[in-house]
Amino acid sequence: MYSVMIVDDEPEVREAIRDRTAWEACGFRLAGDYGNGLDALEAAAAIRPDVIITDISMPYMDGLELARRLADQYCDAKIVFLTGYDQFEYAQEAVRLKAKDFLLKPINAEELEQFLRGLKRELDEEMSRRQDLERLRWQLHESLPVLRERLLQRLVSTGKGCAEVLARLESCHIRLPGPAYVVMA
Repeated sequence: MYSVMIVDDEPEVREAIRDRTAWEACGFRLAGDYGNGLDALEAAAAIRPDVIITDISMPYMDGLELARRLADQYCDAKIVFLTGYDQFEYAQEAVRLKAKDFLLKPINAEELEQFLRGLKRELDEEMSRRQDLERLRWQLHESLPVLRERLLQRLVSTGKGCAEVLARLESCHIRLPGPAYVVMA
């Protein structure tokens, strides 16, 4: 289950989103709701949410500045702007900040839940790719001693070109710092 934070300076908007959304049915858990960007930034450092749904226009720190700071400190969170502003400049800035989406208020629970289900599918796919990559790294790590041994055996038995040898040594994490080398079998 993924965690999500809501950031909006209007208490009634936060309450409506918090109370009317079927979070668990969409694959999320509400990690907290905050009335301004400063509180949300501090909480995000501790909570490390997967998704942050934030208003753009808020006191103390607006949603765009929150997204900038989160990108500097906590780059994994997906930022979704939920705002009443239908202005191109806000959308442009949201895109520059690599926001996941830009949703216009008012949004009803059904629309938000549909969006969240789609976002969950994307997060699942990303997690699956990360797990596959981690599994491949682990397999490479486990196979590295055998790969090194085979490479060194081939170096002794065949006369490969220097550039190819250096590339293969590098891929097996074998460093040869000297200017000349002698191979003994």
